[in-house]
Amino acid sequence: MAVLAEIIFGIPGLSRTLRLSNNTSLPIVGFYAVPLGKDDWGLNLLNKQIDKFSNDSLTIDNSLGCKYNLRAIYLQGSSTASAVTVEKRDVDICSSDFVGISESDAVVTFD
Repeated sequence: MAVLAEIIFGIPGLSRTLRLSNNTSLPIVGFYAVPLGKDDWGLNLLNKQIDKFSNDSLTIDNSLGCKYNLRAIYLQGSSTASAVTVEKRDVDICSSDFVGISESDAVVTFD
């Protein structure tokens, strides 16, 4: 089963509003976007779970540049002990319109 989350980025600037569309059969319980070179993932950018086949908007600060590491956490089952973490590193959020993160094989595709 291919599990895919779409991230659609807005217009370049000091902050980016993006639509995180969960086109998967699993809920997304965490999403992190940090500039390259940052040692930790920081805080979860989601203020609520994104249910399967739904979406939400969030804003990230890109004043430190366009290259980011992304992390999505999917919940398999009823506890975070069964969570699946998928990461994509070195993503240019200023030039990408679409980023797909595949939970099943941890592959990211660009449109």
